[in-house]
Amino acid sequence: MIARHRKRYTQEQIARILKEAEAGFKIIDICRNHEISEQTFYNWRKKYGSSEHKSTRKLKTLEEENKKLKLLIAELSLDNYVLKNLLEKSSKPPKQKEKVQPIKPHIVNSLND
Repeated sequence: MIARHRKRYTQEQIARILKEAEAGFKIIDICRNHEISEQTFYNWRKKYGSSEHKSTRKLKTLEEENKKLKLLIAELSLDNYVLKNLLEKSSKPPKQKEKVQPIKPHIVNSLND
């Protein structure tokens, strides 16, 4: 029996190996080339998943977050618009009432005739 030392793979290397399988290479050939067992390969696939599933899941979460942020922006824009209008109305000096001229008696007499 040949004693092999255990080789550690980084996550990037594992991802690259898993992508080879996604590209269509036979799993047995991939395992032979990288000196890993098929069980190790399947454990990695189970643990790290395929990149398509991860990117799909990540895309979905990003779309949900984007939707929430757009709603937040819309609400804040509406609040900003309302506050600006309120500020404009309150900052304008109140309209002064026109002074009403008293009716002169000679005009009242002419109206009665």
